[in-house]
Amino acid sequence: MNKKRQCKFKLRFKTLLMFMLIGIPCICASAYPQSTRVSISINNASVEEVFRKLEEKTNYVFLYKNEAVKGKEKVNINVKDKLLTQVLSEVLTPIGLGYTIDDNVIVINSLSERGQLLKQQPDNPIKVTGTVKDSSGEALAGSNVVIKGTVVGTSTNIDGAFTLAIPKDFKDPVIVFSFLGMESVEVKYTGQTKIDIVLKDGDTQLKDIVVEAGIMQHNKLGFTGSYTSVSQKELKSIGTTNVLESLRSFDPGFVINDNMQFGSDPNMLANIEVRGKSTMDISATRDQTTNSSENRPLFIVDGFEATMQEVDGMDINRIESITILKDAGSTAIYGARGANGVIIVETVKPKPGQIMIDYNGDYKVGFADLSQYNLMNAAEKLEFERLAGRWNIGVANEEANKEYYARLKNVQRGVDTYWIKEPIRTAYTHNHSLLIQGGDRNNILYSVGANYEKYQGVMKGSDRETYGSNVKLIYRGFNSLNISNDIKVWGRNGNNGAWTTGNSFRKFAEANPYFEKSLENGELAPRLDEIVKRENGESRSYILFNPLYNASLNSYSTERTFIVTNNTKIDWNVNNDLRLSGGLSLERYFVDYDRFVDPTNTEFYSDAYDKKGTRSSKNSNEWSVTGDFRISYKKTFLDKQNITFSGYSKLKEINYRNKGYELEGFAEGSTGLPSSGSYLEDGTPPYEERIDREVSLIGALNYNYDYKYLFDVSFNEEGSNSFGKNKKFDEFWSVGLGWNIHRESFAKNWGWLSLMKLSGSTGTNSKKTSNSASVSSIYALQKGNSIFGQGVYISQLGNPDLRWTKVRKTSLNFDLEMFNKRFLLSGSYYYHKADPMVIDLVMRPSSGIEKFYTNLGDMDTKGVEFNTTFFPIYNMKENIMLSIGVQGSHVESQYNNMRDALSTLNEAYNQDFTSLNSTIHYQDGASPDDIWAVRSAGIDPASGDEIFIKKDGTQTFVFDAEDKVIVGNTQPTLYGAIKLNFIYKKVQLNFVLRYSLGGDILNRALFDKVENVTATTVLYNQDKRALFDRWQKPGDITSFKRINSLNNTFQLSSRFVQRNDYLRGESAKITWDFTGDQWIQKIGLRNLYAGFAMADIFNIYRVKQERGIDYPFSRTVSLSLNARF
Repeated sequence: MNKKRQCKFKLRFKTLLMFMLIGIPCICASAYPQSTRVSISINNASVEEVFRKLEEKTNYVFLYKNEAVKGKEKVNINVKDKLLTQVLSEVLTPIGLGYTIDDNVIVINSLSERGQLLKQQPDNPIKVTGTVKDSSGEALAGSNVVIKGTVVGTSTNIDGAFTLAIPKDFKDPVIVFSFLGMESVEVKYTGQTKIDIVLKDGDTQLKDIVVEAGIMQHNKLGFTGSYTSVSQKELKSIGTTNVLESLRSFDPGFVINDNMQFGSDPNMLANIEVRGKSTMDISATRDQTTNSSENRPLFIVDGFEATMQEVDGMDINRIESITILKDAGSTAIYGARGANGVIIVETVKPKPGQIMIDYNGDYKVGFADLSQYNLMNAAEKLEFERLAGRWNIGVANEEANKEYYARLKNVQRGVDTYWIKEPIRTAYTHNHSLLIQGGDRNNILYSVGANYEKYQGVMKGSDRETYGSNVKLIYRGFNSLNISNDIKVWGRNGNNGAWTTGNSFRKFAEANPYFEKSLENGELAPRLDEIVKRENGESRSYILFNPLYNASLNSYSTERTFIVTNNTKIDWNVNNDLRLSGGLSLERYFVDYDRFVDPTNTEFYSDAYDKKGTRSSKNSNEWSVTGDFRISYKKTFLDKQNITFSGYSKLKEINYRNKGYELEGFAEGSTGLPSSGSYLEDGTPPYEERIDREVSLIGALNYNYDYKYLFDVSFNEEGSNSFGKNKKFDEFWSVGLGWNIHRESFAKNWGWLSLMKLSGSTGTNSKKTSNSASVSSIYALQKGNSIFGQGVYISQLGNPDLRWTKVRKTSLNFDLEMFNKRFLLSGSYYYHKADPMVIDLVMRPSSGIEKFYTNLGDMDTKGVEFNTTFFPIYNMKENIMLSIGVQGSHVESQYNNMRDALSTLNEAYNQDFTSLNSTIHYQDGASPDDIWAVRSAGIDPASGDEIFIKKDGTQTFVFDAEDKVIVGNTQPTLYGAIKLNFIYKKVQLNFVLRYSLGGDILNRALFDKVENVTATTVLYNQDKRALFDRWQKPGDITSFKRINSLNNTFQLSSRFVQRNDYLRGESAKITWDFTGDQWIQKIGLRNLYAGFAMADIFNIYRVKQERGIDYPFSRTVSLSLNARF
């Protein structure tokens, strides 16, 4: 029965392989030694030369003693398409040599020695088992375990475990453990039955380690660029399952800005910056609470460009490593896309051996964090309204008194509704992934994976589903030809119900606590409160609506994303020095967005019936094709001269289409069917279609002398139709120098020093802030009919002279490892100059043009960052380790050469002090992070009015927006994290603290809910400080104006700008490793890991402000299981 099932499985798997390889033209030759064929022609050659030739033509390596082949006669051989085993016999037998084959290693020995070993080897050798791991506890699969001076040995399996057979007559054998890039360890055998080894990073092998840069690989020891590499194990040690959230704990320059408006909304993307801003984002300056994308880094997955949405939703168990490229030396090869830094994601590659099945599950519970909300209770709010004078304002005081006492009666009978609890729920999230992998070491490797996540938001009705699957095949063919194909399917479904569509958390925070949620009969009333005011001789009504009523309706919004990608790569190792490769990526990208607001939503309370209810729909799709070709050549000459050249060329085309519609006028009870609505009056369905094309030609050269003195240079010629016809191409370059001080002769005796490296680079990048539509004039058809026919008008004016935002980057880096790598320190200073910037200006309506892209000014950014780790306890023999890490960064930016180009925008901000944008001002010498406001001398104790400070230093009670100056800066003086990692036997504890010192913030809660409460906004619930901390009578020493000031003037002064120091318990995770336990083996598992984690554990703020205005932040606890079968 079992054999029958195995046959069925093999048949299905072979069928799957056949379908996956359709369309890939290749000749699949078996790589087993019995069937591997070679062609070789060589005359008068030494045995070593023959071995080198065979290594170039096969996937095998030769292992032999120099004395065994030294002095052997020259060899002549000329064969074509002959079995490898036959070739070996023809070459070796005549000269008295024999061979054995172990996996891809051919061991050479003399025939007499081989026979003697076979004779002397006893029937029952001694067996020694054990494991080989690195200093972090990661298993080192494929490590060599050899008895010194012999060919007896083995290698570790995927779990780092080995079994070594030692002949009984070997006297005092020494076992050598080695792994690429690690220091070898020798252990004398004295009867041990189990040996567990920990290998440390080795400097002498670092020249063989590469840094993944996406489209190119760099030698680690000889690389001058600034980067941070993080393994999957390190990512998973952090107490969050989100890839990007975990990544920021490892690099001080990788910053995720808090979204103070949308908090933990599962359907919002993070706002990420790498080493600050590289360009101005006018769209972001219009509203500081939105998520900016202009300074977002470039994402590369397995050598091909990917969206941030795809990486953000990626299963962390699919990731092999992530590398952050930050300076010109590492990002110049990405030309017009690398100015904001580059995030390189390498996914897990199939591992050879028997079939392995990995299951990973994460189960998370989330709770809304309402600790920063400081709202009044029912009695406090009613008293605040009385002191503020609300009940003296109205059409009739008698009616106002009646309403006041009705509310007072509710308070006295105990009504105190805590509205912000209503939309909140305990959120349950589960995430599952499955990976099946295997294949033989010398032929075909495969992996099949799938993952699914159901993510609940802490607000009711909001959730996100993410799913994906991939099939990866690697064929290791004849003559070092490798072909890989990776098919990926990825999707995300985001949902928001009536609690957040046509509604928000803000609405619940505004509801007054002295009202009950529903009427006596249980129905939900649309209105809670109303104020009627006389304005311009007419009565006008201001209404506070019931958010629970809107939450009971049929409103919804959904976003569906679906991506299909096929990446094919061909690598040919022509010889040990030359490598050629090419790739083809095909991707189809779909996004469907729908938003329906119920016609009975209070948003349409006063609208005509044919205007009630709206539905907007958008469908966009992309079809992209990317082809590339790479060449890499490396050579060592004169023993210590090392040179590497890499070339890369790429062609890419993106076909983009977007269409949609907007409807209104739905009947009551409608669920939003398109046929139930009508087009907007004078509206037309939006439609956009464009083709973007890119071409790149890149060359990079690295030279080093004995890995001591380093030199890097790269050049990139890149073209795109995304910029003006007068500047279709541009050049980007970088130059880097480095010095490995620890390799100097004078440092050889410094036993405390493992690594000391100085490096620096300078070069150019760019940031594409626009698509091809920005350089072309867009014409739209006129609406309506005309006797002259239908005309067209310009909706967007193209700029044929538009230039790319070019960023000149300079970076100086320092790396230090000492005391046997128990103290690690890295630091960087960097300077960026973005010139010119590209901005999209919103034009005046009188111009007839909506927007115009242009170049304007430049921006300087400079900063420093450091990352240090100390190991006060390091005993990996007992697997006990304690590490403490501290990282920090500081960055500042400055505008230049803007002159008065944005004076109109500055004037608009001066006139609108109800917007956060009023804190923004564009001026040469100023920073995009500056906060502009009028300086304040405080509140006058006698009158309760504010005293302002004019630009000339004089004081006045009269507010003037022209007196705005810089009163703060949102960038902290020092921002970073403190990490603690403790390992004891099979238990690991990781804890991360996030800190910020010295930055400023405009406290919106003070501005909106303590002061500037008007005769209409008094309807809403307010911060407690509006009652207890405002001026009430002469002589009061307070920070806020008099409580009975209900005017409509919004006077933004420095009183609302506060120092934003904080300390957060970002994450904590404890992990248990059950690998090796007997009960694990009994249930059929190879290993099992279990973890418990918490995220956003606590927050200590200097500023008391509301976080998550429209969607609250959350705290989570989670359980994770990782099992291998």
